[in-house]
Amino acid sequence: MFAYDIETGTEVPRQKSPLEEGVWLISSNATEVKPPTFDPKTHTISFNGSKWVKEKIPEPEPEPEPYVETYADKRLFAYGPPQFQIEFITEKGLDAWKTKVSEIKLKHPKE
Repeated sequence: MFAYDIETGTEVPRQKSPLEEGVWLISSNATEVKPPTFDPKTHTISFNGSKWVKEKIPEPEPEPEPYVETYADKRLFAYGPPQFQIEFITEKGLDAWKTKVSEIKLKHPKE
């Protein structure tokens, strides 16, 4: 004699009552109501106290496309943060900075 687990719908064995003839015991996490047929790969099932509820397992989220670094990303990295740029201009002059910017733009042209 079997009962059904209320969270998975799988069969669980029942035991004969040691006190009463012809009575079978049932655990607290089981029911006598037979679950509907379902594919555990695509659905979950649970017993809500009066009936079985079958729910579709949601499809996994697709993997995001890998980020492709753009010319702008490469240029920003090569320029460095603003405080480094200001320090460069202060120490080496604006003409040196313009030369450096031209080199960066040649190395990382617009796409």
